[in-house]
Amino acid sequence: MKPLQKYFSLLGTLLGLFLPLFLGFIAGFDKPSFSSYYFSEAKLFFIISLTIISISFVTLSKTWFIPCISLLILTYFNCHDFSVIHQFAAHLFFASSIYLILKDKRFKSIGILILLATPIVFFSIYYFELISVLLISIFHLFYIRLILKTK
Repeated sequence: MKPLQKYFSLLGTLLGLFLPLFLGFIAGFDKPSFSSYYFSEAKLFFIISLTIISISFVTLSKTWFIPCISLLILTYFNCHDFSVIHQFAAHLFFASSIYLILKDKRFKSIGILILLATPIVFFSIYYFELISVLLISIFHLFYIRLILKTK
């Protein structure tokens, strides 16, 4: 992996890790889901961040192509005007991310934690997304650390 790819992957991962804080500080912590930030003062930051995050997935590993594309789709097809496309992309993003994390035996426990958090979606989409995004970002941090350690 080239140095620029490593730094871009790290940037995307750190953005994912701190995205909830940044969005909350810009537009408040009272949204029903992450997608609601599209319709707030944080819209530009939301779009740019999710674009960087999604591209950083595929930069880190080509196996993350489906989560990358689905995150781009849910970013650019907002939840009000394109609800079916947006919802499909969101489900595909989380399902494919969980699958890829569970498939990686080294960090399988992170995928199990996301699965255990899934029932939270019935009470709060935001908190499910928060937990999942943080755990996916932590997985990527561990993965980047592993790549840097082996090379």
